[in-house]
Amino acid sequence: MGGVTYQKPKYSPVSQAGVDDTIDPIVEGGKQLYKKFTATGKNPIPLNLKALGAGTAAGIVAESATQNILDDLNGGRTDNPYIANLQRLGSRMVGGATSGGVYSGNPAGAIVGAIGGAAIDIGENAIDLAKLTPEVLQLVKDKMNTNRIESDMQKRFVKKPKFIPIRQAFREARESKK
Repeated sequence: MGGVTYQKPKYSPVSQAGVDDTIDPIVEGGKQLYKKFTATGKNPIPLNLKALGAGTAAGIVAESATQNILDDLNGGRTDNPYIANLQRLGSRMVGGATSGGVYSGNPAGAIVGAIGGAAIDIGENAIDLAKLTPEVLQLVKDKMNTNRIESDMQKRFVKKPKFIPIRQAFREARESKK
């Protein structure tokens, strides 16, 4: 029937350098460039490439260190995908917060960075779920096909009970005893 077989998904809890580690400083850099090109004042805030690089490096180190600590607490990477996803989310948020905090130099930047790290992780999860859509559709199609085949087989091979009026049943029972 169906050609789809279930395979346990391969799991990679976190990359060593997450996308979110570079996105937060890039977003901040984009804001600075926008201010530089659209500022009406004489002294727009200049783009700080040194802070951008430091924020990116610090975010990568913070995310990797957080994931390594979480792996050590579990005695290695966990096989539970829910725990692994929460660990990845946490390490991404720590990496994003570190990137944002180092770049901006204040706690508000760390909060924005943590939100950015969470958003990147949620986006990756949504992409992973979208990849499963064809398999889910095939499973539903196979189940509907199986139900149809079972229904057809029941109609062909299962004998329907024949309705016999009760008086006739008693008469036949008496005659069979004689």
